[in-house]
Amino acid sequence: MKKITLIIAMLAFTFSSVAQKSDWNEGRFERSKVYAEVAAKEFNLTKEQQQELYEMKVNHYEEQYEATQKFKKGEITKEEKKNPNKKFGKYFNQLTGKNYKELKPFYEKVKIELDKLK
Repeated sequence: MKKITLIIAMLAFTFSSVAQKSDWNEGRFERSKVYAEVAAKEFNLTKEQQQELYEMKVNHYEEQYEATQKFKKGEITKEEKKNPNKKFGKYFNQLTGKNYKELKPFYEKVKIELDKLK
């Protein structure tokens, strides 16, 4: 009886952890879509630029997640953990032709839109 209870508990735990990973992935795509849409409106991006931004943002979220996991395991330093953000920031600055200071109002606007998703 104890073995059956243990097996059921382990299966429930496994299914819940898989579901959480799936939710994270789906959220990543939705957040990237909203980010690209807000940027397209704000900076008059073409459909191609919007699609490229969406793909870069999806990739950014994945790299950021992996870097955080590596940092928690002690595999990389705090500075190395920032590399995905720096890489995406450089790309976004080049796409818009603006620096961080000029983009600050956009970041605040997109944060409000992303917070609505939660």
